[in-house]
Amino acid sequence: DPRIPRAANVTACLQENRQYTIEGTCKYCMECTGDICSCQTNNSCDVIGMVAAVAFVLLGLVALLLLLRNALRLYTFKTTVRYHEQDKFAIEEWQKSPVMGFLIPFSLALLGI
Repeated sequence: DPRIPRAANVTACLQENRQYTIEGTCKYCMECTGDICSCQTNNSCDVIGMVAAVAFVLLGLVALLLLLRNALRLYTFKTTVRYHEQDKFAIEEWQKSPVMGFLIPFSLALLGI
């Protein structure tokens, strides 16, 4: 009951622990082992947050791999392919573009990682 006065140290303890409300109830979810229950944090209660974090890291890694692939292909195109062989080298126009080939994958890699 919030109307019952508490000791200052109990109130301070409740304010410091994010998994409890000021009334002393669990803010997110509770885990019980036998007769002892403890409040869990948001990260252990909400699976969607963990799934989103993993998805963003995977997206960042894929974007980083795309960036490295584009950089290697463009380096090969610029340094080893002769001018009269450039039309036979399999490189797309978007891979030659600094925005499409580098800036967008770099931005996605930063967002995910």
